[in-house]
Parts: sequence; C-alpha cells; structure tokens
Amino acid sequence: MAQQDILRLDEDYISKYGFYDNIKPVFETGKGLSRRVVEEISYQKNEPKWMRDFRLRAYEIFLTKPMPSWGPDLSGLNFDEIVYYIKPTERQGRSWDEVPEEIKRTFDRLGIPEWERKFLAGVGAQYDSEVIYHRLREDLEKQGVIFVDTDTAVREYPDLVQEYFGTVIPPDDNKFAALNSAVWSGGSFVYVPAGVRVEIPLQAYFRINAKNAGQFERTLIIAEEGSFVHYVEGCTAPVYAESALHSAVVEIIVKPGARVRYTTIQNWSKDVYNLVTKRAVAYRDAVMEWVDGNLGCVCAGELVYTERGPVPIEQVEPGTRVWSFDESRRLWVLRPVVARKASGMQQVYEIALSNGRTLRLTANHPLLTVQYDPTRPKKLGRYSLRWKPVEALTTGDLIVFPTALRDEGQPYRFARPELPEQFTGRNQYGAEYPIASHSRQAVQLPEYADEDICWLLGLWIAEGDYTIQDGRNGHRYGRVGFSVPTADRAYPRLISLLTRYFGNHAIDLRKDERYLRVNSLEFALWLEANGFVSGAKEKRIPAWVFTLPTRMQAAFLAGYIDGDGYARRNQLSLKSANRALLQDVQQLALQCGLHASAIYTSTVEADINCAGRVKRYTAYRLDLTNVEPLLPHLTPTLRERLNTPQKACRHRYLRGFRAANLLTSEMGVARIEAITPSVVAPTYDLEVAEAHSFVVNGVLVHNSRVTMKYPSVYLMEPGARGEILSVAFAGDGQHQDTGGKVIHAAPFTSSRITSKSISKGTGRASYRGLVQVLEGAHHSKCNVECDALLLDEEAKTDTYPYIEINEKEVTIGHEARVSKVSEEQLFYLQSRGLKKDEALTLIVSGFIEPLAKQLPMEYAVELNRLIELEMEGSVG
Repeated sequence: MAQQDILRLDEDYISKYGFYDNIKPVFETGKGLSRRVVEEISYQKNEPKWMRDFRLRAYEIFLTKPMPSWGPDLSGLNFDEIVYYIKPTERQGRSWDEVPEEIKRTFDRLGIPEWERKFLAGVGAQYDSEVIYHRLREDLEKQGVIFVDTDTAVREYPDLVQEYFGTVIPPDDNKFAALNSAVWSGGSFVYVPAGVRVEIPLQAYFRINAKNAGQFERTLIIAEEGSFVHYVEGCTAPVYAESALHSAVVEIIVKPGARVRYTTIQNWSKDVYNLVTKRAVAYRDAVMEWVDGNLGCVCAGELVYTERGPVPIEQVEPGTRVWSFDESRRLWVLRPVVARKASGMQQVYEIALSNGRTLRLTANHPLLTVQYDPTRPKKLGRYSLRWKPVEALTTGDLIVFPTALRDEGQPYRFARPELPEQFTGRNQYGAEYPIASHSRQAVQLPEYADEDICWLLGLWIAEGDYTIQDGRNGHRYGRVGFSVPTADRAYPRLISLLTRYFGNHAIDLRKDERYLRVNSLEFALWLEANGFVSGAKEKRIPAWVFTLPTRMQAAFLAGYIDGDGYARRNQLSLKSANRALLQDVQQLALQCGLHASAIYTSTVEADINCAGRVKRYTAYRLDLTNVEPLLPHLTPTLRERLNTPQKACRHRYLRGFRAANLLTSEMGVARIEAITPSVVAPTYDLEVAEAHSFVVNGVLVHNSRVTMKYPSVYLMEPGARGEILSVAFAGDGQHQDTGGKVIHAAPFTSSRITSKSISKGTGRASYRGLVQVLEGAHHSKCNVECDALLLDEEAKTDTYPYIEINEKEVTIGHEARVSKVSEEQLFYLQSRGLKKDEALTLIVSGFIEPLAKQLPMEYAVELNRLIELEMEGSVG
C-alpha cells in the first residue's frame, strides 16, 4: 500500500461513500420523537390497527427503558435532533427505470452496476426511510418464495407477518429494539417454503442521505423446514458534521433442518451511531451462519489437491488434508480443512495461464502473485509475493504455482480379500453338503507396497482389466488380463513379475500373443479390494497411491507410461480416453517432482472396434517434463528413446522476470494469458488451518474468511449449530463495540465465536460476548477466540466475555490475545529500508492476513480494504 493510502483514510471514505444528494423528500417528520410522530408514520403507511398498536406500545417501552450503560459512551446521541421518517419518493419503483434518476445515480456511484443486479435472485434498495426498489426473480416467486420490503409484507401478507413479527426480538428487549419497533420503516421480509433452496443470494442495500437522519429498517426472515437462503446487505452514509442514527432490528427463524446465511457489510461514516439488534433462533439440526465478505470463490468441479488425490471442491470434507503453502518457510505442506462453505450461484471467471493450466474463480478470490515495485531500493529486492483477488489481476501478471509437492509418505499395507474356504454342493436328489476348497493355487502377493508391485499396478492401469464371475453361492471365478503383446517393451518385466507372484500355472497367453491372462480369483478380488476399477473410462488412481513414498509413486507412474506412454525428445506423453485419470496423473506427477502440462483434447477418427466402420472419439493427452525421477523405473527401451535430459526447467525464469531467487526450486511462475467471464455456477470455499491456502488445478489460491458484527443465535433444539465471526477496525475517535451471543437451550448443540479487532490512533475496540448454557443443554460445545492488535500508544482494546454454564457435561473454551506494535518492531523494519507507514502496514497485513484483500465486489457492496478505511460500523 502506498503511503498516501494510509494517511488519507477519511478522504478515501468521503470520495467513495461520503457524498450526498440534494433531493427534496416528498414527506418528512420534524426533528424529535413523540407519540404524534409514531402515529404519523403509521398513518403515512396506511397500516392496520394491530401494527399501529404495536408501534405505540413499543414507544411507551422506549420511554421507560434506560440507556445502556454497559457499552460505549452514548451521551452524544440526542434523540431530539433526529428526523425519524423521511420519504424520498412518492412510490416504489416496479423496475429500475422507474427509480428517480438522482437516486439511481447514487446507487450506481456506490458500485451497484446493472449487470450485478441481474445476477442476484432478488434486490432491494432503501434510501433513507423508504424502499425505493424491490424485485424477485419469477422462478422463485413460482416456488412460493416471498422477498418484499417489510411495509409491503404488512399489507399483502398480514397473517404471516403478525405471526412472527416481534417474536424473536420483542420491543422490551432493549431501548433500541423498542425505538425500532416504534418507528421502523422499510427493511426486508423473506419467506422460504419448506424444501426450497434459494441458491442465488438475495440482496438489500441501505443508504442514509439526509442530515440528522435516522434509519430504522426491520428485517424478518423465515426459513421453513429443509430450506436454504442467503441474504446479503450493505450500508453506507454521507459525511456530515451532525450525527445520524442507524438502529435496525433483524429477526431470523431457522426451522428444523433449514440453513440461513446472513451477510452484512456496513461501512458507516464516523457521524453515524450504528446500534443494531440482530438475533436468530435455530431449531433441530438447523444451521445459522452470520457471515461477512466471504461468499465462496471456487467453481464447483474444480479439483483440490488432497493427500489422497484430486477431489472436486464440493466433495472435500472437513478434516481432509489438502496441499497448502507455508509462506514463512516457502514450503508446500499438507494442512487439514476446517470447513467447507457452499456460497451459492455466482459469476465465475476462467483464468488461463502460460503453463497451460486453467481454473475458474469468482472475482474476489485471491491468487499468489509476484509484484514488482521500482521505487524500492534494489538491495532490498523489488519483487515481492502478494495475494491479489482476480478482479485486481490483468493479463501478463505473474502467478505462483507448485512445481513439486513432496511428502515422505509411507508404504501401503494392501487389503486382503476374504475368500471362502468351502462351498455348498448338491447331489442328484437335491441334498446339500459342504465341499472344502482344495484347488486354489498359492498367490505370493506382497503384504506392503514396493517398487515392483507399484510398477505392475501402473502397467495394469494402462493395459489391464479384470473379470469376477459370481456363482450361486458367491464368487465362482476371476481372472486378470493385460493387453501386452510379447513384442512389447514391457512384456519381459511383466512376465517376470507375474511368474514371481503366481507361478507359471496361472498365466495363460492368447494364441495371437497380444493378450496375457492370469487365472486367479484372488488376484481379481485383491485388485478390487485395493481400489482398482476395471474399464478404460472408469479407471482412477486409488487414493492410497498418493500417500506412498516418492520412489514408489515414480514406479507406479513409470509402469503406466511403459504401457500407454511414448517419448518425444526429452519429454514423455500419455494419451487416454479417460480425462479424470489424467487429472490424477497431474497431481501424482507434482508429488514426484515432474512438471505436468495441461490436458489437451483432440478428436480422432479410427476403427477402434475393428468392425470396418470409422468412428469419432475424443482423446486426451498429457505431457511430462523434468522426468529424471522416472528414469530408474522405466523399461530400457523407453529410456533409450528419451534424448539426454537437459537441465531441469524449474519454471522460475520468464522473459522480463529477474527475481528467480524469490522462489524456491519447488515454486514456479506463469503469466496470465487471459481472464474471461465464464458461467454463473455453484461456488464453494474452504477454510484451511494455519496456512489458509490450497492448490486448485495445480495453482495456489487463498481461502476466505468470514466476519460479522453483533449477531446472536439461540440454539433451541438438538443438532442446531451457530457460528459468529467478526472483524472491527476502530479508527481515530471511534469506538467499535462488537461481539456476539450464543444461547445453548438444547442438548447436543454447538457454536463458535471468533473476533478480530484493530485499534488505531485513539480508537477503541471491544469484544463483548455471552455464551450461556441453560439447564438441560448437556453435551453442548462452544469455543470463543478474541484477537486484538493495537497500532498506537493511545489505542485501546477490551474484552468482556460472559460465560454462564448450568450443566455439567459441556465443553466450553475461551482464549484472548492482545498484540501491540512496539518501537522495536518498527525500528527493525525501518532499518531494513521500510518507511514507518510501510512498516506499520506490513504488521497490520500480517495480522488480518487475507481479510483486507477479500471483501466481495460481486454483490454490489464495494468496500476499500480494511486498513484503508476507518469504519464506524465494522465490517459485519
């Protein structure tokens, strides 16, 4: 980050969000709050009597409730100077074209272009007190989904609203809940019928424009049994000298087996008091996620490199170890997946690299890049590694990828099939009697994997098949075949190994000497038990092969290449009708230190069945270079056809790139050749422990983080789960009081709260959380983690954890860490050539890691990086 970006935080906010419009509203109440104002709001909306009575009852509660004294200082908030209702336009627009031009320009300027609105399932836009635009896709309306502003819901769905309104957060919950209940206007009402999944997010955007304005939207979300919905909201306000008030209420009901994700990005100016009450109740096996800025980034179907081979991202389970990158040691390591998150339908982009690899990601997903800074001293190095989201990349940028994924591995102990020791016979009268098996020949297959058996199994992947015939009482017979002619280069080693394992009696050579068969039921069952599948288009490399020592993996690859490969100059190539099999080879090659190309597709015409008819079929080709690890295992014939290998290409040298020492021998760089919009598709993201990155299609990508502010979850029935994560940046003069509350009201429920905060100048960040386990909620689990960073001497941080446990058999954990930027740290970095602001930025970036680089753009809420903006309402 450049120095001016650090020093002009407020100017950045003003230029981006701090503007205001000179729009004359069609109606507004005067300053101050009274019974008359509450009635006037209700009459303006032509509400039913029950809602008017609800407002007036809430107003009386507001008058009697004291101001909260347990949080930040609110003495500067003057309720008599607030305008509680401002109506900017006469009616709500039925289409975007009907929105007044001045207001429409405001939302476009905030970063909500038309193409983004088209990709959302539903969109709402609120300007001051009224929703000026709302739309839901027709296909969702036909499924019974309701997504309207709350005022419309009161008129059109009164019974449904009356049943749930104020049940999760009643007016007497707190003073600001009472205030919202009295003067609420706008907000969103969402109803999802049982079993309906709204895969594409619904979005609402709230904008305060007027001076001394209050915005009091009311959101109510009801997810029936087995349903799913993702709701995204964003908020901003201009910068004035006078204060404004934002006091929203969000109520969410998550019924059994349902799942709700609620994403908030609030970027209020320093003039706004942001006092919000958000609460969800989750019933049996329901999931409530309060998330922010992390909407999943990798397209479904993209392959994640795991310890047991490539797996589509949507199939990666928590606990699976995936290949990741340890940035401090510059090593490729295996790390466990903490969580997999489904992020719904999103626009994805295809990135094509000069090494032939491609991958599909959303606009906000970061890749590890090599950056050049000509202003840095040459002795410090002008190249550096930096994570950048796809939306910030251009053609020609350098992307880091692994050239080798090495793991020590362990020899695999083969599974042994269970073979019957006796059979049931019948005589001519139908009487049954046992018959002991005496004809089975001894098989000498090894107990553990070694290089010889790995080569044989690799050859079987290329040229083998097996057949198991079932009889009346179990397996009748089995045989294993190899399509290896006697003149083939692999035949001598093949016949030698088969003779060692089975003896001569079990081997049968076909008359044309082009096919060799091993008559052994035990061998066929052994292959099946160890993960091998017969059929050219069904074969895959078993997962255990990826856990072997490198020399055994190389022997396996060599066997496959001896069967199906060929040599061209100093590279080896494989051709197959099975693309998935070659994708397995790509990862296995990386683990052996080989470089695998992209998979090339071609259409071939041939008489593949020898029937005299030419057919078209698709073939796939994969090229391998840096093949030295394979040489000891290849047959002499194929080894001789390779030219003398040249110096191994480490993929660290590209035209115009002169910082090879920045990378290790197991890191390569490739240029971006193209970034093109692909499709709107299901997307997923992984949270990876420690390293926070993973390898997709042979390219390193970063995982995302989730954040939220001040939500609470009530876990009402067994199996319910809640997660709250927050990040707050308290700039100079700001007080960010964030946290969360989880109430375990039923047994076998689980939750997690994570809070990160940064305090700058005189800023103060506080975590305030409650974990309560009620009587009867045994076997509940919860973990709370607070992490704070202080940037200046006057910066402050507080932690107020409250834990109430009324059961014995529970697991509750809490940990808190506070770090302070010391003069020694700054001196150390400055002595290495960094300016003070650069050193400070480096420390902050290390603390929040990818959070500052991953705020989503595609859902119409455009934010600067966390360390470039001082936010009144923290992200979430």
